[in-house]
Amino acid sequence: ASLPLQILIFFNGVWLAIFWAVCLGVFIWKGIELPYPGGRLAGEVILLFAHALVESCRLLIGSKGNKTEHKVLVILFIVLSIPSALVNIFYIEFQTYVLRLDLILNTVCLLFIGLEILVGIFAIVRFSESHD
Repeated sequence: ASLPLQILIFFNGVWLAIFWAVCLGVFIWKGIELPYPGGRLAGEVILLFAHALVESCRLLIGSKGNKTEHKVLVILFIVLSIPSALVNIFYIEFQTYVLRLDLILNTVCLLFIGLEILVGIFAIVRFSESHD
């Protein structure tokens, strides 16, 4: 198993809980204080819930794949990084109101994802070499 990958996955899981709670609070504040076009707020909040579900599954798959040195699971972990990153990019660029806090929170998520992809690729290579 790759210790750096496991450490990243663990701290990303902690970050995910913080990220989700803060984002939900920000959406509540935005809904009260800012005028949203019809249905946009609901769509952005639903996307937050979907993102939390995909990201939780992604981290679980990555942890399991890393601990068992199962290359296919680590590859799936990396592939699932794409929709997660796209959601973070949406929240940085395309949501109705982007606050500086949104920018910071989603940039941290993208940093975690980028590092996990990089370390995950190294782990796959290492798993391949050790099983040959």
